[in-house]
Amino acid sequence: MDWEWYHDSNTVHLFLHLILMAQRRPTNFRGIQINRGQLLTGRKALSKQTGLSEREIRTCHEHLKATSEIVVQATNKYSIITVLNYNLYNPEKTESDQQNDQQNANKRPASDQQATTCKKVKESKKVKKTTVGPTLDEVAEYFISKDSTEKEAGLFHEHFSLADWHDNRGNKIRVWKQNASGWIRRNKPATPKNTPDTSWKENLPTEEEVERLLNGA
Repeated sequence: MDWEWYHDSNTVHLFLHLILMAQRRPTNFRGIQINRGQLLTGRKALSKQTGLSEREIRTCHEHLKATSEIVVQATNKYSIITVLNYNLYNPEKTESDQQNDQQNANKRPASDQQATTCKKVKESKKVKKTTVGPTLDEVAEYFISKDSTEKEAGLFHEHFSLADWHDNRGNKIRVWKQNASGWIRRNKPATPKNTPDTSWKENLPTEEEVERLLNGA
């Protein structure tokens, strides 16, 4: 193969993963436009999905950017990765192609179509089983009940959504409220210390008043 990263297994692995995970159709995520051939992700999420370390992910990014395979738009919360020449790897079907696919599907035996349908149903159920994580509304309701704020709830939800609902050790989060309680404790504003009451000083007599009292005036 002429591709210079072909013998770099980590770079090949990550590049294939990006091609497979990139959006086939334009979509939106919280007001962010994600076009065909792009994906919104982060190093932690990619590390969890590919098994590569975050350092290896960073190195692979540099390789792929150096040869104009991808473009990375990074923020402090996430990255939008664009797979350049995406149509070469996943050509967009024309209307004629879709009609041919439909005709071929109609020609298949009923048993074959039924097996395909069953497979799709099983895959759909499988996806539902692996879906974890509460909605933003559920998180906000819990945070408010614990005297926290909607802002903290949004930060918590976004942080763990990008991490695919895994903790810092890479373990899947099963009881998210436990992690939320820890988050609230760590980010709770410090309570100012009570200042001593010095109002009693205002009622003390002056030196002249003390002297008059001593002299019986």
